[in-house]
Amino acid sequence: MMDERLPKIFNDAELLKDWSASLQMLQTLSSTGSLNPLPDWLAVEIIWMEVQFEQQLLKIDQHTQHQFIKKSLLTLKNLPYYQELIQFNQQVQILDQQYLRSQGIDIIINKLSEYLAHPKSKEISPHPLFNIFHYKHLERLNQSPHHPLVHFFRHSSGCRNKSPVPNPYFDCDWYRENYLQDQPFKNPLLHYLAHFHETGIQPSQYFNNDYVRQTQKIPADVDPLAYYLKQLQSQGVNFRKNGFSPCPYFDREYYLASYQDIKTATEERGLEPFQHFSVSGIKEGRLGHPWLRRNMATQSMVEKFPANKRLAVLILGMHRSGTSAITRMINLLGLDVTTDLMPPASANPTGYWESVELREIHDGMLSSLDSSWDSILAIDDSKFETETIARFKTLLIDYIVREFSGSESFVIKDPRMCRLIPLWLDVLNGLNVQIKIVLPFRHPLEVAKSLQKREGFCLEKSFLLWLRHVLNAEKYTRGVKRCFVSYSQIVTNPQKVINAIAEQYSIDVPNISDSEEQIKQFIDGQYYHQRITDFELNEANLSGWILQVYEILNEWSEYTGDEQHFMNQLDNIAESMRQADKLYGNIIREKNNLHSAQLQTNKQACELAIQIKQLLEQNSGLEAIAKHNSLK
Repeated sequence: MMDERLPKIFNDAELLKDWSASLQMLQTLSSTGSLNPLPDWLAVEIIWMEVQFEQQLLKIDQHTQHQFIKKSLLTLKNLPYYQELIQFNQQVQILDQQYLRSQGIDIIINKLSEYLAHPKSKEISPHPLFNIFHYKHLERLNQSPHHPLVHFFRHSSGCRNKSPVPNPYFDCDWYRENYLQDQPFKNPLLHYLAHFHETGIQPSQYFNNDYVRQTQKIPADVDPLAYYLKQLQSQGVNFRKNGFSPCPYFDREYYLASYQDIKTATEERGLEPFQHFSVSGIKEGRLGHPWLRRNMATQSMVEKFPANKRLAVLILGMHRSGTSAITRMINLLGLDVTTDLMPPASANPTGYWESVELREIHDGMLSSLDSSWDSILAIDDSKFETETIARFKTLLIDYIVREFSGSESFVIKDPRMCRLIPLWLDVLNGLNVQIKIVLPFRHPLEVAKSLQKREGFCLEKSFLLWLRHVLNAEKYTRGVKRCFVSYSQIVTNPQKVINAIAEQYSIDVPNISDSEEQIKQFIDGQYYHQRITDFELNEANLSGWILQVYEILNEWSEYTGDEQHFMNQLDNIAESMRQADKLYGNIIREKNNLHSAQLQTNKQACELAIQIKQLLEQNSGLEAIAKHNSLK
């Protein structure tokens, strides 16, 4: 009865200025104990009633009416939870003194009742998060006797299908669903104001407090949403066009560049792009980020994901080293793969078995690290601590949660992960995922010949790429359960490989014989290209590092004893490479910078040519019109 009837009773009472029915209902519910605990919205209603009674006492001259109001006021003060109301009135966090002063309130207001009693309270917002003009417009209260703040509390109680919003960035229904399931008596906005400093609390699905704190370096006691609104108000259109993103799934520059109507509305009408994205853009199918392909994981999905211990098998190997084959083999053992697989191609007719979205995220990461999938230079570890990389980590979390919330075990592959594995381990550990690593390797000359055919790389570049990938993958996965698998074993004896992985990683395969048969059909020797001959091996004249690392991996893949001596050997080779980097690293970077500058120049030249062409066409049109007019 309370949930459905009380808000309407108070709504009617405010319209009629007659609280008799609501006061009687409060007495009845109090006697039955139904108001324990007292809901926030009802506390506001009673304080508002008391304010109205106090103001009526000052205006009413007739003795009978005066006594009736005094009796009603006394009834309120005799309610069993009145002391609780006094405390609520004094401590409610919806009053912001500095914000009130900025709107012309020159007296100190310490209680909710003092704010409600102020003659300007229907026109003055008590807090930056309650936009009174926005609220009155949306709820059509401009000509209404309802007090906007009281109306908000009344109807954000969860009693109507869609709660009103105190500002465009706060979603009461989403907040209640994610944080107040066990506290339905709490008001979402009040709860947020008391808990915004806590990790994981955010005002809506798309406004990420933790991300704003991290990227903007604001202290924990500063409300990220209030900070965002302040920047929006102080900078105006400039902030709407160039402001920071409150969520890792929204790239303001990309959004404006992608949608001309949004850009025009921002410049001409002051549209706020992030507000449009979170309220309307997603529903319209607009992308807020170049890597975003579907709805993001909700906060509750992210929070629930670590509750179940999942298994992730990461395939870490150099390009053209059998990573696709081993991924599909493990998939056939029962582990899930991503849903957005790259389609097969002539270079990989049986499929790549990796995610399109994940590849683009990885490319973005590498670019932000001043690297790329085919860069032979090492990545400086310190660059992994930047704000941009923190944003990418959030994208990885979102990707994993969206793709594998329904999976107990899954396998992920992308050779780019070899360069980014510290981030992956950090993210998966944070999600309470059990990690197992498979490191497939292939003879570097076969890899180099394959890349020479596919990409046109010289052999020496591919050798260095091969070293970077295998050394990086080995170094950063120490301490994690892992196994090395040679490409020749994958294609010549897949049953042995898959049985070893299943046994070593305790993967339960109920129908192992069926899986082995599927794997046998999938692995076909006809796809074993670029096999090297002894003559080719002699002609290639591989450097010491290349052969040493390959021989170490080959021996390691069959070894079951102490592995420290293998790691020591690889560390020595890696250190030698670091020293060599000092000689040629800057030369390569200088060449890369020149190449980038040339590409930028070419791009600008193309844009200029297009503009000139448009101007010529426009001028030609004007001349034609002038000639036509002169003939009239």
